[in-house]
Amino acid sequence: MKISRSLPKVMVIVIVSTVISTLLVNLIEKRDHLTTKENLASHLEEFKTNNQNKATVVLQRKIGDQHVLLYTQKGKNDKIGIAYYIKTDLFPFYELVRIQEAKHQLLGSSFLNNGQFIVYGNVKDSGAEYFQFRNNIDFKKVQLDEQPYFIHVEPYGGQLSVPLVTFYSNAGEMLASAPAK
Repeated sequence: MKISRSLPKVMVIVIVSTVISTLLVNLIEKRDHLTTKENLASHLEEFKTNNQNKATVVLQRKIGDQHVLLYTQKGKNDKIGIAYYIKTDLFPFYELVRIQEAKHQLLGSSFLNNGQFIVYGNVKDSGAEYFQFRNNIDFKKVQLDEQPYFIHVEPYGGQLSVPLVTFYSNAGEMLASAPAK
């Protein structure tokens, strides 16, 4: 009889210890990628800064369940990129899930996991006035704001991937293209 009474206690102890060990392993494994909501910008700057290039977060935006941060790196090779943070399920932390640098130094595009894509860049240094992409059969032209940096979200429009995005000056001169993904 003693064995049958102690079996449920042992099972509970095993389950609780398994859950605790899983949580601790996940926390230790991902500690470099975890931060609080208030420290998203400083976390990314610290994560991306190296000896030659200093990273600076220039724009932050919440899109769906993600926090998207636009950053620049000044140094030998100036770069612009975008980082994605999502809220973790188990802890009150945000996890850095993806960093993507633009192919062009000042303008780029990336995908979201909700049927939309992001177009981002530095308007001030690039001189871009608008960008254009294929939306099904037609081309869609999107005018850019007067802000120095931008993050713009667009739906795929029935396409399977991020379309080719082309940036233009006010005079209609093509400045850069962000390749389809």
